[in-house]
Amino acid sequence: MAIARATDNPFFERTLESIIPDMRFIVELARGLLMKQPIKSIVKVQSEHEVIVTAIREKDAEAARKHMAHHLTTAQARLFYGSGRDGAFLWQDETQPEPLEEL
Repeated sequence: MAIARATDNPFFERTLESIIPDMRFIVELARGLLMKQPIKSIVKVQSEHEVIVTAIREKDAEAARKHMAHHLTTAQARLFYGSGRDGAFLWQDETQPEPLEEL
């Protein structure tokens, strides 16, 4: 909610407030699944959060947007693919990954 308020966009804030129950469920589900992963995965998520917060504090909207988009992509990959072969390449770093070759 702090990020929504920081946008100074009342519509965004009200919209986010309306989906809080759903967001809480999703966050708790993702957190529970993440806690079953190796510690390096947890550290990766925390580092993604840190760069987002840093960009917001520095009022760097472009960097915040870029880091948030990366975080959402990697969160989706972690949730649906885990760290196995099919999903790991999606969240290794912030560069655009090359697709895996077909077997």
